[in-house]
Amino acid sequence: MSHARILVAASVSSLVLLSAGMASAQLAPAPAPAPAPAPVATAGVGVQAPGGALDATPVTNPDIGDPGAFVIDQVSGFRGRVGGGVQYYGPVGLAYNNFSTTLAPQITLSSTNPNITTTETTIKSYSIWLAPSLDYFFIQNVSVGGLFAVDTSFGSAESKTNTQTFSAATVSNSSSSTKGDLPTVTSFTLIPRVGYLLRINDRLSFWPRLGVGYFYGSNANVAAQTSADGKTTQNITTNTNVKGMILQLDVGLIYQITDNVFFRVAPSVTFSNQGSGKVEYTASSGTLPADKQNGSGDGSVFQFEISSGFGANFSL
Repeated sequence: MSHARILVAASVSSLVLLSAGMASAQLAPAPAPAPAPAPVATAGVGVQAPGGALDATPVTNPDIGDPGAFVIDQVSGFRGRVGGGVQYYGPVGLAYNNFSTTLAPQITLSSTNPNITTTETTIKSYSIWLAPSLDYFFIQNVSVGGLFAVDTSFGSAESKTNTQTFSAATVSNSSSSTKGDLPTVTSFTLIPRVGYLLRINDRLSFWPRLGVGYFYGSNANVAAQTSADGKTTQNITTNTNVKGMILQLDVGLIYQITDNVFFRVAPSVTFSNQGSGKVEYTASSGTLPADKQNGSGDGSVFQFEISSGFGANFSL
């Protein structure tokens, strides 16, 4: 009888412990799920978003000619102008030119005092300019942009003359020199333009552009008036102004060194058939000579130059 009571008590105890364990298991918090792996970016492809979708946002800068590309066509380089020589060319610059020329000797034959005269002329000129330029491709291969330029040139010219005179027994030398300022030329140009990129291969392309804008140029020259005995009587300042609408055409040959840096060579022509010109004379003292009278009339502009240098394309 006592043995049966022990077995019943053991069975009841086991049931109580089992029920307590099940209740504890139900109250314990479930383990947190493992975090999903972060999306991985692949260059030129996009980003893998959760759920398997691709983010189509590009991760590289657009190439030149692609929509959204900004272009600075002349970061640093050189340009050559008719009458202006070869000089550094960039958005901001200072140039110096120094050249000289010697005329052919002039020989004067005389029975008493024959002589030989040589003349050497040296010209020194300076140019200062500010010429920012920017273009933007708003659709494939089609660009809009503009050029703003302020350019000032000035300098001096000096002529040295040497004369050798031959007599019966001796040779005598005499020399003289004259020096004066060159005309100071200042120009202002504003040209909006459009262009189209013609791609030949992955690296080489043509980029012709046509612009219509406004040009203003002034030329100031000071000349000395002398008397019969060689003395300066007064200085005459001549101011010449030309302004009007202009056309500019340039055809750039582009070679891409990298995806964002290129080398460019571009001949360009700037001209105007219709414009206005004005000439004004000012005397330092006294009255103006009869042939120095103020006037105005038509004006025209023509300029040919070749520029070369490095450019860059980028996106914002």
